[in-house]
Amino acid sequence: MNPLTRIAGVVATRPPRERQLLAVAAIVVSASALFHVADQVWDARAELTRRLPEARSQLARMQEDAADLQRLRRTPLPAAAAMPTVIEAARAAAASRTLPLSIALSGETLQVRGVADFDGLIEWLADLHRELGLRPQRAVVTAQRDTVSVDIDLARAAHPDR
Repeated sequence: MNPLTRIAGVVATRPPRERQLLAVAAIVVSASALFHVADQVWDARAELTRRLPEARSQLARMQEDAADLQRLRRTPLPAAAAMPTVIEAARAAAASRTLPLSIALSGETLQVRGVADFDGLIEWLADLHRELGLRPQRAVVTAQRDTVSVDIDLARAAHPDR
């Protein structure tokens, strides 16, 4: 049997005064539920209205970033510096950080040997990667009290396809 039919059957067996009371209760409960839903919808609409300008500005920034990315992809990469220039820049960067490293050129690879402060070495390697496009191909680092002994081969980082 259908639940609505069963409810209608139960209500029909009640006296008229009780049926009126049940009808009023049903109307109050329905109206209360309707007002509650309407209030939630109103609050959600107000929240969306408040957040819409922020979302639009974020979209505009994303579109600008996408346009910048497309422009950068069309820009040719700068020519890589010659390896003799790179080795001199690496030596100068090591000297400015007072890293007593021996840096030699072997083909397209810089061979770095010596003993240095670990933090200074890591910062130097990060600068070489950022400024000259070099990254370690092979690294042997051995701790020696407050310093480290290093044997590192650095090569140019391959540029990913654009």
